[in-house]
Amino acid sequence: MTKSFQIFDGKIRSLKQHLQLIDLSLTLACKCCNKEKDNGKNIATTLHAVSGTHLQLNIPNKTTDIKRTFAYSRRKLNEQAIIELYRLFSDYISNIVSELFKNNPYQLFGAITDKNERALFYHEIIQLSSYDAIIEEISKRIYRSFEKQRSTPKLLEKIISTTKVSISNEIKKDALLYL
Repeated sequence: MTKSFQIFDGKIRSLKQHLQLIDLSLTLACKCCNKEKDNGKNIATTLHAVSGTHLQLNIPNKTTDIKRTFAYSRRKLNEQAIIELYRLFSDYISNIVSELFKNNPYQLFGAITDKNERALFYHEIIQLSSYDAIIEEISKRIYRSFEKQRSTPKLLEKIISTTKVSISNEIKKDALLYL
């Protein structure tokens, strides 16, 4: 198991934990509001919160308001989860590229298709100032080259062909479901 995968796996576990906690919190809060709906109070007060510190919850604790408020919160939670998953996956791929580059730099040079991205100018080398920083910059350029693919199947094929990894078509199809 690579260091990149261990980091990725840990972050995914933390995200799942967070999502489950927020999901449970929303479920319990919604049940509490529904149990006491139409009580003449607002949602903040129904949830035993101080209305002054939760101004956006100073809405009537009525069926339509409860449904609208909690449905919106769940929708936003799902959107944020997808954005976070994309960020985590992007970081993971970027870290893999760095690891691969450090192990065999010449293997990934073909991944950069933009001629302007292939060269480091003298001033860039001086600004980067260390071999590790140069490796990191080249890795970022390789990753950006992968990111420019507008098609997930093409992206996967480019990564596989560049890294010279052999993967069966069945596994590729399964992987595409997640990507």
